[in-house]
Amino acid sequence: TCVKTTGGAVWCWGRNGDGQLGLGDTSDRLQPSDVTGLGDAVAHIVVGESNACAVKADQSLWCWGRNGFGQIGYCSKERRQSPVLVPSLDGNVEEVALGGRDAGDSGGAFTCARKTDGSVWCWGDNSEGQLGNGTLTSSSVPVPVSGLGDGVAQISADLSHSCAVKTDGSLWCWGANFRGKLGDGTPTNRATPVQVTALGTSVLQVSVGPHQTCARSADDLITCWGYNGDGQLGDGTTTHRLEPVPVLVCPQL
Repeated sequence: TCVKTTGGAVWCWGRNGDGQLGLGDTSDRLQPSDVTGLGDAVAHIVVGESNACAVKADQSLWCWGRNGFGQIGYCSKERRQSPVLVPSLDGNVEEVALGGRDAGDSGGAFTCARKTDGSVWCWGDNSEGQLGNGTLTSSSVPVPVSGLGDGVAQISADLSHSCAVKTDGSLWCWGANFRGKLGDGTPTNRATPVQVTALGTSVLQVSVGPHQTCARSADDLITCWGYNGDGQLGDGTTTHRLEPVPVLVCPQL
């Protein structure tokens, strides 16, 4: 677990076998400890399975922890026990999202960042097109996501796919498409972003889960799609959905 204090410092605790607490060692912590080298100017933090990233107030991106797929973005696959600067993003990062799993089943770990110019860059495992650059080649340095341009307002990532909301309200997704979680009406993996056309240009926010995706539209309608074996889509069924379906709200008793 990690928290950002009101003063902008980051404190972490828990398991630390891969240096994911950013404390310069691999010793577990039962209580919060100050992350090494970040200072007190952190604006945003994200924690993954065995690594973490922080966007500082100067819009630089720092990551640490396990790095078996190059998900830290530091030109190698060596784990880092203290935060390191992701050097190729030029200090212009507004948002970061962590995806994948370190074990590598159903997609290894990867990272995506949204820059101040609205472009999206990803790095790490790309075995299912998670990096969105039109290839299946993994990368330990950031590569630009193809076809999104520079108008992205929000990103989200999880097990093996990512989605981006653009400033025009359109929603685009890429990567693995198990049970239709990309929302394009097919179960086909996509190495470049495809638009969720059923939602038009009304999307305000997206949230990506392991095998499903949900979006909030301008009229506050919540829709979900993808795997639904345990009712994850909230549509009152356990039927998998290749396209968005509204979440049902039970009437008050």
